Amino acid sequence: MTAISAIEKRVRRKLLQDGLALCKPRSESLRREYGEYHIVDIRTNSIHASNCELMDLARELNVIRPGEKVQ
Repeated sequence: MTAISAIEKRVRRKLLQDGLALCKPRSESLRREYGEYHIVDIRTNSIHASNCELMDLARELNVIRPGEKVQ
């Protein structure tokens, strides 16, 4: 079993290679606006994508192995 925090770290490392950062909103109002996760372009400090699903990102970036179980 793999912890969700480990998946987050893998996604963060992969996105950083492209100058992007995975972010989680700190307040409820920002969570409603941007979703549970959003991606920020580090160079421009602008929102690259919002309302991101962590597991979908992990699969898209190939950081999760087929059949890998997540807690």
